[in-house]
This record gives sequence, C-alpha cells and structure tokens, in this order.
Amino acid sequence: MIELQSKDAGFWKFVLFSGNCWIWTGHKDKKLGYGKYTRRLSKGDKLHAGKAKSYKAHTYAYELVFGPIPEGFEPDHKICKNRACVNPYHMEVVTHKENVLRGNAPSAINSRKIVCIRGHEFEPNPSKPGQRICRICSRNAAAIRNAQRKLNGGKSN
Repeated sequence: MIELQSKDAGFWKFVLFSGNCWIWTGHKDKKLGYGKYTRRLSKGDKLHAGKAKSYKAHTYAYELVFGPIPEGFEPDHKICKNRACVNPYHMEVVTHKENVLRGNAPSAINSRKIVCIRGHEFEPNPSKPGQRICRICSRNAAAIRNAQRKLNGGKSN
C-alpha cells in the first residue's frame, strides 16, 4: 500500500482502503456515480502550467498501477461492479462495447436474450450484420401488413 501511495499521494488521500473495494471518497459524478479526480498539471510544463485536468478516478488508479490504457479500451469493474471502487485489481481493460454489454442497461439485457417475446429463437439478420431477428414474427408481421393493404385497396396505413 505504501508503494502505491507514493506514486500520487494527492490521489490516494481520497481513497478509503476497507476490505476488497477501495472506495473513492472524493467528488463523484452525480449522474453515474463514478469518482472524479482533478489534478493540477506540472509547473515544469510551461504550456499547461497551473491548469487542471479531470480523470475518472478508477481509470486514473488503473493507470497509476498498470500504466497507460491502450487506445480504444477502458477499465471495466469486472469483479465488484461498484462504481465508487478504484481498486485496479478489480478491473479489466476491455473495449467500450464489451464494457456496455457486461452491464445492466437495456441494450445489454437484450443482447443476452436468445428468444423473442413469443419464444421463437433469434437468428442473424442478413440485411443488418450484427443484429438479430425473429424470422417467424417478421414473416407473420409482413403477412398481416399485406392483408391490411389488400383490405384497404392497396393503400398502406
């Protein structure tokens, strides 16, 4: 712990080391609950001297311990799913898409479904790669639309 704290004492003073999760006690994003850390840039950097930069606290902690995160990747709270946790050992670097799909947002929940609401199996959508459809429900919906058009004299609603 002492080795970590020497890397950026200003950051670690906002961390409560209790149990497995290291809880961020500093400022948090009100909407999402992630910790935010603002750091003054080095006075030796004449171009940016005295200016401040904000970081997501868990990202900053990860980079302090493991180094820079590759472009196109971000840390995911794989172990604890606690947005206030800055324990870098609880995180895994993944793409944004994978991070979102591991969550509980509607898009993530729907991506894990294997059948439609009527119990038919989803299949890959040939006209939209990466998307899935229920062929049975799509066929039935098309048949209903066609029947309605015939009833309306060829006009659609």
